[in-house]
Amino acid sequence: MDETAATHPRRGYRRMVIVVWVTILLLAGLLGGGIHLFRTEGELFWIIFSLEASVLVVLPVFTVKAELHFVTDRSAVDVREEFKNGDHPIAAWSAALADGDGTEAHENGVAYKTSALFGLRTGTVSYETEQQSNGDLLVRTRRNGSESVRNTVSIEATDEGGAMLTMAGGPVDRKHIFWLLQMVARGSCVQALFGEFGYGIVDASLDVGVRKS
Repeated sequence: MDETAATHPRRGYRRMVIVVWVTILLLAGLLGGGIHLFRTEGELFWIIFSLEASVLVVLPVFTVKAELHFVTDRSAVDVREEFKNGDHPIAAWSAALADGDGTEAHENGVAYKTSALFGLRTGTVSYETEQQSNGDLLVRTRRNGSESVRNTVSIEATDEGGAMLTMAGGPVDRKHIFWLLQMVARGSCVQALFGEFGYGIVDASLDVGVRKS
């Protein structure tokens, strides 16, 4: 991967790590303050409040769906081929963070092995592209074998020889506030990464809701 393009996912990842640690420190500080008040004044409220706040931060209740519209100078044929072989911006995030020898191409996409916490945490993220009967492409993201994100990509040729793309989808499971904060932190880096691949965002919408069951 081009080093210039790789800088955006790496910057986004650092921002996500900062969000993780800031959130942990805030919750730990809140709990520590609550314990101090309990020991000095017998006040139990802040301990209960900090525990409830911690649960709310990691409670998966939100559904997230996004729709993005792109334009590119690449031809529709080239774009479709890139998505089929895994050489597309959705997979580029993992490509930039993958281990040096952690890339493996497969029949309908690509897989990346990544390490974190100095090698204590490892995982595999794979991207699979399926041709749909209506001509759209279905891109599945799997983490350690389990599907985590599903996107439908529609590709149309333009009169100028380029292409217009509509990407719609999102996580297949409910998400928590912690995850949403990390996505906000990396947001501009994702847009910059698409730009490095020659895709300009012309419109975007995000629907965050609460799943009741």
